[in-house]
Amino acid sequence: MPDGQAGTGTDEAKVVGFAQHPLISLVCEGPDTRVIAISDGFSALRESTESVIGIPLRESFGELMGQQVIERLEECYRTGRPQVQREWRVEVEIPESGMTELYYDFMLSPWRGPDGTIRGVVAAGADVSAQVLARREAEQRQKRSERRYLAAQEVVVTLQDALLPAELPVVPGVDLGARYLLAADDTAAGGDWFDAVVRPDGRVALVVGDVVGHGVAASAVMGQLRAVLHERLVSGTSIEAALRDLDRFASLRHESRAATVCVAELEPHTGEVGYCTAGHPPPLVVTAAGEAHYLEGSGDGPLATGSGFHVRSHRLAADELLLLYSDGLVERPDRSAAQSTVEIAQVVGDAYLGQNFTQTARRTVDRVCELGLELLTRLTGYSDDITVIAAQRVPKIAPLQISLAAEPAAIGRVRSQVADWLDPIEVRSLDQMTVQHAIGELGTNVVEHAYHDGHGEVEVRVELDERGYLVATVADGGKWVKPSGSDGRGLGMVGGLVDEFSLDHADTGTTARVRHRLSRPALLLTGAGPATQAHGTLPVEADFDIGVDAASGTLTVQGAIDSVNADRLRAALLEASGGGTKALDVELSQVTLLASAGVRVLHELRSGNLGLFAAPGSPAQQVLELVNLPYQAATLRTDGK
Repeated sequence: MPDGQAGTGTDEAKVVGFAQHPLISLVCEGPDTRVIAISDGFSALRESTESVIGIPLRESFGELMGQQVIERLEECYRTGRPQVQREWRVEVEIPESGMTELYYDFMLSPWRGPDGTIRGVVAAGADVSAQVLARREAEQRQKRSERRYLAAQEVVVTLQDALLPAELPVVPGVDLGARYLLAADDTAAGGDWFDAVVRPDGRVALVVGDVVGHGVAASAVMGQLRAVLHERLVSGTSIEAALRDLDRFASLRHESRAATVCVAELEPHTGEVGYCTAGHPPPLVVTAAGEAHYLEGSGDGPLATGSGFHVRSHRLAADELLLLYSDGLVERPDRSAAQSTVEIAQVVGDAYLGQNFTQTARRTVDRVCELGLELLTRLTGYSDDITVIAAQRVPKIAPLQISLAAEPAAIGRVRSQVADWLDPIEVRSLDQMTVQHAIGELGTNVVEHAYHDGHGEVEVRVELDERGYLVATVADGGKWVKPSGSDGRGLGMVGGLVDEFSLDHADTGTTARVRHRLSRPALLLTGAGPATQAHGTLPVEADFDIGVDAASGTLTVQGAIDSVNADRLRAALLEASGGGTKALDVELSQVTLLASAGVRVLHELRSGNLGLFAAPGSPAQQVLELVNLPYQAATLRTDGK
């Protein structure tokens, strides 16, 4: 036992009690926190606990650097203040298992000598990973039963939605990510906001702003300011002119005065950045080497203070990242502005390189936003809303070119290749469904209409244009002939799903073209920690399957109902309903694609005895609404049950 804390009992009992105690314990000495005693509980983390004796923690447990564990222990030594933390997430190197994510409760206490000076630190902890994971799994099971996917064009019905954009645009050459962390004591609404706007010339404008105060009043003001600035930026107005218009608007409303805002405009091709910091903290730039530095502020004051607005410039190199943030990230408890800015740069630089954790978001912008918030607030806590938005210059995505024989089985392969092409872009699930559905329908039309001799090819090209729209063309070299039984519903569905659709018939073949804006989800967090998507997601596409529960008279469909699987659906419906003589409920909530062939089957067999059920926001519900097929709302399940 350390000197000065002898306790009572024999030395042998003290050693046994320390070494074999169920908690993991260690004693460190000196400012370099050399390990001088370690309990048997560490045997799961190190092949030999003896090997770490006499070694500083930064060397013996180097993988913990950057996770605010060793740093907190060193802080305990410097300040002499005990520290307690519950469910602390760490990644440690486990023999034969590699880097492993664990959760610990631990307590740090200063070890004082007889004269009261601090000699080291005594640490004790318990592995609570099993309890944490079990609780989170239970929470996830509950959430799965409650999730609802938001429709693509859902009207913003609350002020919070106006304050927090649900989506970020997808722009070639620029990767965007954002997080909004609500203050723990005011989760209803706050005064921070962010925005990302694709300008008419393809430039991307990033915005972070802050209104004084919290609650409904601050939300109302922020919603107004964001709407005014968003409209000016969308119209192509320069940064200076847009801020002058916003300033005039703010000066007419007392509640808007002293609001701060930072606007940065990025040209994806050249990396040129123009920015203005109106009373707001300056942007942070992170290089490809993970080195972070702050841009010089523009020197302008908050809104409605008469300071004017000036734009500074900077050039962002390839792979470099630009981060805008609200002052809640700087003004954290027990940190001066100088200390906080140094910590922000260090943590964000490490997050860019992925040095903090290995099991985190794969996109750099998401990793910087997510880990930046988690690591900076886990050490100090936070007392205000925090908003961060990041933009990184990245290579453009190469177009997808597909050429396949025009046969029914090819359509599934086309959808699969389009899904693989969309995967690294990480767009909203609804956008994925829309694009795959539209291209699949157009490919099916080629198979059914273009080649009456049964021989030919379907050509598909998919790419992103300069403003972030997906442009897809589906072409053939035949001459369309309308087969018997075709009702043209597929093309009508395509026109209803995408933003733009055109069809060009020529002597050399037919070319169909669709254009659809892509976006990514913007995430709202209610506590520091690994981010979860604020809006529900659709179930991952599974193999096509039909299940029948004769007792309840329910037929459940899972997977894609395309031209290949439509006949299987027809046969199953006829058998389960006794040729239409028995009542049957058809559950479609887990259908990942409802193509026109499937719609045709449902129309043909629909009668008073057949009831359709689909969860709000699911692909089937979207299509049933579009083709005006009566249905009833059901609960979307994502657990496969």
